[in-house]
This record gives sequence, structure tokens and C-alpha cells, in this order.
Amino acid sequence: MNRIFVAKKPLFVSSNHYLSSLKHRFGEKKAGFSGILDPFACGALLVAFGQYTKLFPYLKKSPKVYQATLWLGLQSDSLDLENVRTLHCVPLFSQEKIESILQDFVGIVHFVPPKYSAKKIQGTQAYKLARIGKEELLEQHLKEQCKS
Repeated sequence: MNRIFVAKKPLFVSSNHYLSSLKHRFGEKKAGFSGILDPFACGALLVAFGQYTKLFPYLKKSPKVYQATLWLGLQSDSLDLENVRTLHCVPLFSQEKIESILQDFVGIVHFVPPKYSAKKIQGTQAYKLARIGKEELLEQHLKEQCKS
């Protein structure tokens, strides 16, 4: 079956595991997805079956839109809900202050991916390098990213 569609990946399921469940549900052997969502993220995953998996390089996949819930006062090495070290109370913000800060995120935003990300560094995902303690390699790559 040749199909391409957008699927809503549920929370706390890896993109690969979700793709496996879709393949099983529809009886497909050849399937793939474009992009990847962290296991704790819920969102749109572009999925293709059969020969349509070859179309991914030709698809425009932007602009991307993100919606987030912020946990102020949470500290985590991975900058997400995993590896939470501490949680502390923060003072209340005025509505004006929040709206002012949010304006910094309107338009094109450039950022360096965190060390716990799926970005590949010398063929290995950054989060795998971070988990095995390859801090020097990660720091060197992130510094290079900031220069370019």
C-alpha cells in the first residue's frame, strides 16, 4: 500500500515505536517517517508506507509550529521532563512581562540544539553521547554550531 499521511504521535511513545504500531495495525512492512519527536512530545509525524517513503526528500517540511507548556523552576540536564534534578517555586510574573518575553519568540528563531537531542554528531545522536559522558565532543560541536 502506497500512502503518505500525518499521524498524531501520543505522549511517552518513541517515534520508532509508534511507527512499528502503525505498521502492525495496517499490515505494512515498508514504512518510514520524516523528522522525529522526543518520546515525551505529542505531535504530528509525517508517515509514509510502501514506495511513498521515497518522497520524503522532495517534501517541504516547514514552517514548523510548536506549542509548549513551560514548567518554570524545573531544572533538568536534558531540558525536558526527563532527568529532573530540582523543582522550586518562582515568583509570579505580570501578564505584561510574559507577553514581552513571548515577543522574543515571534518570527525566525535560531538556536543551538541541546546536548540531549537527536542531532547527529559524527554519526551518533547527541543524546547517546551525552548519556555515555562524551561531554568534550558535544561541547566542541556546540561551539562550532555557534560560530556558523
